[in-house]
Amino acid sequence: MVTDGGEAKSWIEMVTSFPANSRYLSLGYLGCLGVGMPFAIGAKSLCPDNRVICITGDGAAGLNIQEFDTMVRHELPILTIVFNNHSWGMSAHAQDILYGANRRVVSDLASTNYHSVAIGFGCHGESVSRLSDLRPAIMRALAQPKPSCINVLIDYDAVSPYTLGMLGSWENEKEIVLPYYDNIKL
Repeated sequence: MVTDGGEAKSWIEMVTSFPANSRYLSLGYLGCLGVGMPFAIGAKSLCPDNRVICITGDGAAGLNIQEFDTMVRHELPILTIVFNNHSWGMSAHAQDILYGANRRVVSDLASTNYHSVAIGFGCHGESVSRLSDLRPAIMRALAQPKPSCINVLIDYDAVSPYTLGMLGSWENEKEIVLPYYDNIKL
């Protein structure tokens, strides 16, 4: 399993346990966004007999979307699951919490159909908007002999507890608020 994205990665790490014989690769604490699909290609190339699943956020997926072409050309049946909340979720949620509603800057994304983009490159693609449809979509994707993308439409307002934990406290007006770090005292 490979994870990418801010909140996508944190949600997966909160709810997933990995068996001792499994492998897990992630972007790390400081978030080198966009590495998910390239990491998945590397993992599949290194372990061609293993299933590789990449779970990424929509913003991170957009950074290397052309890797669907690489997967198709090299016949790498990787499953990419895109958590699509139409935003740079971690940034948008942090801005809402720290600065108030309707004060967001450059954190909303278009309503992109990532599964359609993947189909355009020659992958299998599906969109899912209900949790009950996710498992069957994953099973269909894993049965494919080619790369797959499942575009999972998720609630924009769901904030990862990990995001909340990374925010610095805002104790008074004599501080510069820095998301994810300690505030600077003035």
